[in-house]
Amino acid sequence: MRKVKDLCKHIIMLAPLLFIASCLNSKDEFDVDKILGSENIVDVMIIGSGPAGLSAAMHGARSRLKTVVIGEDMGQPERTTWVENYPGVFPKVLGPELVKSMKKQAESFGAEFVLDKVTNIDFSSWPYKVETEGGKTFNALTVIVATGVSPRNLNVPGEQEYSHGKGVSSCAICDGPFYTGEDVVVVGGGDSAVEEAIQLANAGVKKVTVLVRSYKMRAIPIMQEHLEGYPNIFVKYNTKVKEILGDGNQVTGVTLYDTIAEEEYLLPVSGVFLAIGSEPNTDLVKDAVDLDARGFILMQERKQKTSLPAVFAAGDLESGRNRQIIIAAAAGVQAGIDAFNFLTEVVGLNTKARKKLKKFYFNPEVTFNFVSEVEVQKIENMQSFEKQVLQSKIPVVVDVYTEHCPSCIKMLPAFNAVAKDFHKRVKLFKVDGGQASDIAQKYSIQRVPCILVFKDGKLIDRHNKAMTRKELSELIEGVLATPAAATE
Repeated sequence: MRKVKDLCKHIIMLAPLLFIASCLNSKDEFDVDKILGSENIVDVMIIGSGPAGLSAAMHGARSRLKTVVIGEDMGQPERTTWVENYPGVFPKVLGPELVKSMKKQAESFGAEFVLDKVTNIDFSSWPYKVETEGGKTFNALTVIVATGVSPRNLNVPGEQEYSHGKGVSSCAICDGPFYTGEDVVVVGGGDSAVEEAIQLANAGVKKVTVLVRSYKMRAIPIMQEHLEGYPNIFVKYNTKVKEILGDGNQVTGVTLYDTIAEEEYLLPVSGVFLAIGSEPNTDLVKDAVDLDARGFILMQERKQKTSLPAVFAAGDLESGRNRQIIIAAAAGVQAGIDAFNFLTEVVGLNTKARKKLKKFYFNPEVTFNFVSEVEVQKIENMQSFEKQVLQSKIPVVVDVYTEHCPSCIKMLPAFNAVAKDFHKRVKLFKVDGGQASDIAQKYSIQRVPCILVFKDGKLIDRHNKAMTRKELSELIEGVLATPAAATE
């Protein structure tokens, strides 16, 4: 017993020394003086521009920290219609409109936004090096990961074959207008499935059948009540999708399995909309921070801390977190607070230290060679399309979009910038597929955004996805490098 008491006494005496040593080690590792001379320093680097990232940006910028957000979209609210449970917003607000307001608020405090995609983060030493698809490198004193989640796949035969503008979609608000007067199915039983069904019903779809695997829906009661006002929405319970069928160009039906009757049967439809959950977008940090078995980030100390110092996370990619906009936004603010505390308490980032770093901070006017955007001309009818596109002597790139497609809207700045970059070498036009239905029908467009490439009046390529400025530039460079004879 005496030996145990003596041991405890020694431990108590050593504790202050161990604490001081740990502080000294932290000071050595996170020392402002050792990063003097580094380029593009950022106090708070936020990856992701959804509710969590924007809320973190608001707090970081409001705390007078150099705050930069890198992202290409607004996250899950892109696919959300009405948000009814965001405090202070009554009775409801459209998801995209809510996030636009969040961005404006963050910008008003000085947060800076970079329309780019992060391709790699070097966590081997501090500050952490963040590299982008556009070829830029930032030195981040703290990183907040807010990359959210992506829609989960069914993994059934036919899904991949018909997923690129041929009938399989995960965004009813984007693609619903192309199914007016047709029959479609929504796969899922949660709140997202209800939203998808309502969006489709409002888009003029003839019949929407919601396929639920279980004997009941997971959607909250008020969401299920919303379905009652739509006579063209039907729900099938105890039903699984076995296969997605088509004619090679477009979905024609689905093979379903009734788990009660234990029978398979065919349901003819033109579109399949998936709302079956999400997968975390954590590839950038999967080898750096602790994740759970599904790939979601494990949080530390009931805060937004990850297992790696100076790295925080917020939003739908958190393990065990309920996924709602208000929850993600609150987590973003907490992440901003945690980053601020780390910078002030561990790094010692005060007014004096910031003055030392001032000339090394990221400056978009110096770092980027921005070009003035141009407003791409809009084609509104087939007659104009034939004249401007099919009779053009130089290559033409057409962006088919709809006004209510967030992915389309987010791509417009990149599309406008590329129009300036390739001025007089390539023509770029945009077409509202919802209004110019004859153009959309002629080119079998069932999903937006859709990029059509023409050369010598002939369609030579198409891409059914939102593209970055770099991707658009590479596409056009490839077209310009291709001899005319090869496209016939």
